This record gives sequence, C-alpha cells and structure tokens, in this order.
Amino acid sequence: MRIWNAVFIAALLVAAAFIGPACSKNEEPAADANGAASEPPDDAGGSTTNASSGASADGGSPTVIAEKDWVTNLDNALQTAKTEGKLVLVDFTATWCAPCQKYVKEVFPTPEFASAAEGYVLVKIDIDEQPDLAKEFKVDGIPDIKVLDANGNVVDTLVGFGGAEPLIAMMQKAKGA
Repeated sequence: MRIWNAVFIAALLVAAAFIGPACSKNEEPAADANGAASEPPDDAGGSTTNASSGASADGGSPTVIAEKDWVTNLDNALQTAKTEGKLVLVDFTATWCAPCQKYVKEVFPTPEFASAAEGYVLVKIDIDEQPDLAKEFKVDGIPDIKVLDANGNVVDTLVGFGGAEPLIAMMQKAKGA
C-alpha cells in the first residue's frame, strides 16, 4: 500500500509541474541562491515610454521590448492610448511569481513579442504595489495579462503562463477587433 501512495504522490507532483498553474497571492517570495527574498526593481512609476513602433532604427525587424518600455501608471497609459489610438496591454505580476518572471525572461524580450506589441501601450502592474488596481480588475491569479481599449474596458484576458504563442495570438486578435 505504501508503494501505491508513493506512486500517487509522485504522479501528482509530475502533473503539477506540467500544468503550470498561475501564481496565487499567497505564495512566498522567490529566494535567490543564498536564500534571500528578491527585491522588486526600482521603477519611476509615472513614465510614459511605450513600445510605439517596435521597428529598429534601420527599418528592419522589430527591436526587443526592454523593461524601460513598460509603464506602471495605468491612468497615464490610458491617456496615451487615447491620444495615440492604441490598445493597452496590462501585465498584472509580482516579483515573487515564477511564471510571471518566465514572461519577462522568455517572451517579452523576443522580436515576435515586439512585433505584436506595435500599437500597444505596455503596462506592468505589481499586485503587491497596486493591490486596489488588481482588485478592480478582478485579478485572482497571476500572471494575468489583459488587453484594454483606450477607455479601460477589458477586451481579452490571459491567465497563467502558456508561452509566447497564446499571448501573441490574443494581442493580434485584439488589434483586429
């Protein structure tokens, strides 16, 4: 009987690793190799830089989206979106969320994402720093990435980490709507 219990537990662990659920607010912060919790990056919070063109200076393929291309003030982003006729991509995230960090490392720096981000104002909302905003948008698990129109209405939502393809497909679909 003990062997079957061990097999069942191992199967559950393997299944959990493949499902890759979204982070919940109750998870502990990620620790570095020394066991220290990671600190959130410094951020000005009110900048209005965005991925307006995504094209390289020489007119070739899109450039990579950098951390500086994301803003943290949704009101400013919505105003920019209205002025420039863009959509808003909001990444509800946290520094301690491993799937959120996978987007930062594996998806956002790609030329494919940069190309899809053309016509978007990019907003990163840390749910620990702006919990009221996360509550307003009914964020229960992260990563929670939402496409908003310039009036702040939710057009589409993607929860959890699924890699680049579902995110880019959502962004392209929203631009066509």
